[in-house]
Amino acid sequence: MSSWEPSQPALTESLTPAPAPFADYQALPAAYDELQQDGRLRPHWQPFADALATLGPGELARRWEVAQRQVRDSAPQDHEGEWDDPRRPLNLDPLPLLIAPTEARGLAEGLAQRARLLNQVLTDLYGPQLLVQRGLVPPSLVFGNPAFLHPCHGYRPPEGCFLQLYAADLGRGADGQWRVVSDRTDAPAGLGYALETRVLVSGMLLTVFRQCQVERLAPFFIALRETLRRQAPRSRDNPRVVLLTKGPASKYYVEDAQLARYLGYTLVEGGDLTARGERVWLKTLGGLLEVDVIVRRQGDDDCDPLELRGDSLHGVPGLLQVVRAGHVLVANAIGSALAQAPALTALLPTIAREWFGEALLLPAVESSWCGDEPACRRVLERLSQLVIRPACGWGKPVYGGELSSTELASLRAMIAQQPARYVAQEAIQPACGPTWQGGRVGAAYLGLRGYAVAGANGHEALLGGLARVADTPAAIERSRVITERRKDVWMLTAGAVREVSLLPQLGQAIALRRGGAELPSRVGDNMFWLGRQVERAEGAARLLRTTLGRLGGEAELRTNAELRALWRGLAAQGQLDADDEGSAPGEHRSRSPAGALGLRSGAADQPARHHQRGPPPGLRGARPDLPR
Repeated sequence: MSSWEPSQPALTESLTPAPAPFADYQALPAAYDELQQDGRLRPHWQPFADALATLGPGELARRWEVAQRQVRDSAPQDHEGEWDDPRRPLNLDPLPLLIAPTEARGLAEGLAQRARLLNQVLTDLYGPQLLVQRGLVPPSLVFGNPAFLHPCHGYRPPEGCFLQLYAADLGRGADGQWRVVSDRTDAPAGLGYALETRVLVSGMLLTVFRQCQVERLAPFFIALRETLRRQAPRSRDNPRVVLLTKGPASKYYVEDAQLARYLGYTLVEGGDLTARGERVWLKTLGGLLEVDVIVRRQGDDDCDPLELRGDSLHGVPGLLQVVRAGHVLVANAIGSALAQAPALTALLPTIAREWFGEALLLPAVESSWCGDEPACRRVLERLSQLVIRPACGWGKPVYGGELSSTELASLRAMIAQQPARYVAQEAIQPACGPTWQGGRVGAAYLGLRGYAVAGANGHEALLGGLARVADTPAAIERSRVITERRKDVWMLTAGAVREVSLLPQLGQAIALRRGGAELPSRVGDNMFWLGRQVERAEGAARLLRTTLGRLGGEAELRTNAELRALWRGLAAQGQLDADDEGSAPGEHRSRSPAGALGLRSGAADQPARHHQRGPPPGLRGARPDLPR
């Protein structure tokens, strides 16, 4: 029986009339309610509620407990072995956010348009800069922006595509209108978590998922793989693609590993790659292998310590030179962070209208760049009602409504002195929706992150996404970290669902092959020392078991030569306290077996740390001495 299948008692219980799953739900005040309208379920939620009611609250709780256990079982621990590792949060919500078919299409079209426009803006700002010449983008927002990378000026990526991936944080106001709060163009995070959440929730609610006609996520990732293959500078039939991560120290490392596994790409760190002869190479056990495409999961300034951020330990020295020579594709293109400046968000409606002749299908939160004098005057008049952000970069926002009169006066003086450095945004009241809270359905505030990918015929949106959940509007507005509490997003369709997946199917044959020529040398090195440490732990466990067996026997300890030899072995391995190593075994006869051995706490489970001579975590290339 699958772990998702209901047990017999739960199945019997589900046949009896179950209470409506949302009977106790109470919407939050002054917020748009995703679930209800005038106290009644919205039509697109009704099939979900009917299917959920057949399970009953007891069965839903049981399935969710199984799901959480699966997440915990696969969670990496930190060096102290704790479960509260921020890289692997457990704050998942089993109840998805449902979006009606018509609304889903509108969101998809708006996200695709926004990604296309921002891609064209980047093409111009790193090229002819006609937007600057025509006054649509002030020069200070380009040349004074640290995200504008001068070494990338003049570079044109394959197909003119700077943004293979795009993301936007969205909020739905009290009027029900979705609005863009911020753009993410550098290295958008969250896709790996969206995959994990979808697999978890759809597996837990498999029947409900199928009955609700939910759009699949796989076509989005298929389009991404096809785009990277098509834009690769060489070997387009089978390019070598790697996913560049910052490593285990990054809070997104788990997501990076999930994404690389799902897409079938090699997960690498900066030290696994080297730039030589205007080529990028992967260091493997079989030698250097040329890399065609790099999907980066780190910021622009971390990519090349030679030309960008000199103290970065996560990039590849000389990478920009290879990129400019056209011998490797980096996705997103280095320099793409320029398009996510809040000031550009404020100017995009005008750029779209006057440069591209289009109106934005998905508007942004009303924003004003204070470098425009009339706009600055309006901002200063309403300062206590607005959110102030840096025009360039992602500094912490300042909420005018939370400032004292003295603090408001100080902020007003700062803006008046250097107005071009600030952007003011209208505060948005986030929508609310159902969440699973302590075995019942409650309400919480929601924010949405949507995605778009560059396809063969332009950008196309992910028919899904990731919803962030919080108990207060401020938590939604202030923190946009994807690793916090989240839920799946089900975009519904009125037509047939395209059944497609990149996950291995049941019964699918797995190709087995022996070899490690393409294994990164760092990974091979780590696997070797993992094997050595396992071997040492096994040897220590055998020695401890044998010694404890002798201590529990009837033989006289002082005349037992075998025990003396075992004792010396334990001392050599560091399993005895320093003051016990020279003691005779017979002197400890009155102690418990572990105490008689003078073992430190936990020594029976693991070798002494100062005798584990393998490389400490995170130190690549270290060569520990062999044990004595």
